[in-house]
Amino acid sequence: MKPLCRRGIFAILIITMIVVNGCSESSPRTIARSVYGSSQLITDMARVGDRLFAAGEYGRILVSENDGRDWTPVSTPTTALLTAVFFLNEQHGWAVGHDMTILHTEDGGKHWELQFQSEEEARPLFDVRFIDPDRGLAVGAFGAMLITSDGGRHWKNIQNEKNDRHLNAVIELADSSLLVVGESGTVLRSHDLQNWSAIEVPYQGSLFGALETPQGVWLLHGLRGTVLRSDDQGQHWSLFQVQPNIPLYTNALTETGTILLAGATGTILVSQNAGQSFSVKGKYGTETLSSLLPLDKDTILLAGVHGIHSFLLQQHD
Repeated sequence: MKPLCRRGIFAILIITMIVVNGCSESSPRTIARSVYGSSQLITDMARVGDRLFAAGEYGRILVSENDGRDWTPVSTPTTALLTAVFFLNEQHGWAVGHDMTILHTEDGGKHWELQFQSEEEARPLFDVRFIDPDRGLAVGAFGAMLITSDGGRHWKNIQNEKNDRHLNAVIELADSSLLVVGESGTVLRSHDLQNWSAIEVPYQGSLFGALETPQGVWLLHGLRGTVLRSDDQGQHWSLFQVQPNIPLYTNALTETGTILLAGATGTILVSQNAGQSFSVKGKYGTETLSSLLPLDKDTILLAGVHGIHSFLLQQHD
């Protein structure tokens, strides 16, 4: 069986790798403050309005209403490991995870319902995105691509049987198209969720995440500190390694346009020139980081195998 991957996901499964690489017991440095759990695996975070959400092991979803200082668990109908959480607006959100689990809320995260699950498939979904209240996409292991046109009441797998590459992340671009990245340099784009075109990139390794800057620049990141950059919507690419031997699993964009990348060994990288170059901004112990969430221009939340931590960027200028 092939190894599984995702933006916070690696060799055998996004989270399996987080545990393998992130469980060393070295003491975290004082540059970050623990705000939730010391042994709680958190895989993803999202902001909607004044509330923050986090997802992780055992079907756990947490909510904070004070910028991450306090977190409260909410009930969910699953114990599957959740790998991603996404909100379209302040009411409608989705979370996905193992066993092809898809959860949905329509009351701002107070209650969650199970929309889809396939335990017999025994493979995870790694990311989810909706472009409007009806149309959405969930991607995952072995090429899984589930789409819905009715808000998730029904899901259809449109996976190409010839493509069993793991699909690790999906983002919405400025023109409302979706961009999917994954294993073996896989990059796919669609304007309607039904028809997908492959974008050639000069890299054949695993890609774990993508973002689009306010300037319209596309950035992809993956294994061995690899970053791909395009300023013409994927027609041409520049490739560079910002931190050799360090896989980059997650990204974030601050309100000032600063780009953040993070992954194994707790390393946090920063770019202030639309991804033309990156520098090491700080380091959180040796923990593998699975998610970054900016709170303001100076503070971000870090998530990983040791819970959620607050990190001050300004301490490292």
